[in-house]
Parts: sequence; structure tokens; C-alpha cells
Amino acid sequence: SWLVGDGGLIRYSPGGASWQDPATEIPESLRRVFDFRTVASRGERVWIAGHPGSSILLSEDAGQSWNVAINPSSAPLNAITFVDDDTGYAVGELGTIVKTTDGGRSWNLSAGGIRRLALLQYSAVPEEVSLSLTARYSGHHGYRTGVIAMCKTEGAEIGEYVSAPLRLEAAQQHAGGNISSIRWTLPLDLPEIREHQPELITRW
Repeated sequence: SWLVGDGGLIRYSPGGASWQDPATEIPESLRRVFDFRTVASRGERVWIAGHPGSSILLSEDAGQSWNVAINPSSAPLNAITFVDDDTGYAVGELGTIVKTTDGGRSWNLSAGGIRRLALLQYSAVPEEVSLSLTARYSGHHGYRTGVIAMCKTEGAEIGEYVSAPLRLEAAQQHAGGNISSIRWTLPLDLPEIREHQPELITRW
């Protein structure tokens, strides 16, 4: 069994009782960039995808080594599955569907390739996202929009950390938007750190 998560997190469980790092970690340069959202495995083959969707990881030896396959779309991928050793599908934001027929060594677009966001809104924290902006351009005018909160909520506990992205996603969709995300790489986890710029930059 395999599980994946933010920050290039990969864990492997041979028997399901405990979790461990794979035999070979992916390069640090990839862990800094990727938030993994989905994993599939068949025998010793493992495929991992997420955000951004521009690359899909493949191991053919149960994590002993890793290769990166280029995906023609950069839209985040949320789910991946294989129907046999060669044929697999990955689906993601904006209706993106990609397919492989060679075991994940290469991928081709099946749907969603020409779709782009008309507006991408950045905010410091989820509470500062302007949903009225989403409602105006998505709900009223019909454009595709996305929001990204660069920092998780200050002092958030584990329950808040898990539920905050779900609430932001629900609010964004209710306003007519398409994509939402809360990044984890710029933490606000020390008291009043936002008021002390030098300490904040050092922390990041």
C-alpha cells in the first residue's frame, strides 16, 4: 500500500501494519515543488500525480528508483488509476483527462487541454480571499477562476488544517469558481510573526 501528500510526501506499507519511507526518496528539488494528491500501484509499479500536473512519477521497482514522465497539461491531477499494466488514466482540474498506453512512461491529453483560467486570485490567508471577485467573474460573467491562499491560518490545529481547504473549496464553488488551494510552504505558525517581517522571512 502507498500513500502520498503535500510536500512530496510518499509512504509505503509492505503489509499494511506500519508505514515507512520508500527505498529511494524522490529528489529534493521535486519535493519542494510538488504536492502529491493521488497514487496507484500494480505489483511493483507505482504512479504518483498531483499539483502541478505537469509531471507524473513512475517507479517500476516498488520505489527503488523513480522516473518523471512529462504530462502535456499543467492542471492539477486529483486521481489516477490503471485498468491493466499498460493503460491508465489521470483526471484533474478544469476537466483534464490524460491517458497512457505504455505503463505511464508517456501521457496524452484526452480532454481539457485548451482550458485555462481567466482569473487567478492570490491571497495571504484563506480569510482574505475575495469571493465577491469570484462571484463577479465566474458566477456572473461565466469565466473560469481560481484562488490560492499562500499561507495556512495562523495557529491552526490539525482539525482546522484539514478542514480549511474543504471550506475554501466549497465557498469557491458556491460562488461559481473552479479551483482553490491553500499552500503549506509559507507557514504562519508562530505568534504575531506576521508583524515581524525579518523573522517571517527567516522562517520561510
